[in-house]
Amino acid sequence: MQRSTWSLMGLLLVGIAGCKPGTGEPPRAASPAAPASAATATPVTHPCQLLSDADVTRVVAGAKPGQRDAGDEASGISACRWAAGEGAVVLQVFAGGPGALARELRATSLEIVEIRHPDAATLVRLESFDGLGDMAGGFVERVDAKRGIRTSNAVLMVQRGDRLAVLRIPQIAEGDRDQGLKVLKSLGASIAKSL
Repeated sequence: MQRSTWSLMGLLLVGIAGCKPGTGEPPRAASPAAPASAATATPVTHPCQLLSDADVTRVVAGAKPGQRDAGDEASGISACRWAAGEGAVVLQVFAGGPGALARELRATSLEIVEIRHPDAATLVRLESFDGLGDMAGGFVERVDAKRGIRTSNAVLMVQRGDRLAVLRIPQIAEGDRDQGLKVLKSLGASIAKSL
């Protein structure tokens, strides 16, 4: 797998510079239901059409068929949810504009860390995926109290034009990280085709 971590890290560091000087406080992370850069435009393709049920069940055994989640459509966020045991796989699509991927990836990475940790903004190992849409990135992190990772999660983001797809698939975070990154790239290829 080819990774261009440095270019993605450069974009993220530009965003980190937006912290209030001298406060040591990183910006607040966006909640999963309200991405930081969500706009009111509706994507052309609904997220349930970007990943097949077979794609999801190949990765998360026992996942139920994808269901449209209309909860945030009034805000311009379309979502599909595949129930899986007590959790779910969720794919959101919204219009984000220039730089949306870097902003959203940074905000999402802050959701899983101990925010009071002095290095909170750099604890999550972010990856870039070449050849997916205009830009793609993500991470796979397992809970690790010593490192300051308080919640396991695997997230992939793919941007094409002003459309951003955000896939949350925490079930793969408990396994091998490198294998999880391969799974994200594979699912990202499916998403990017129709985004």
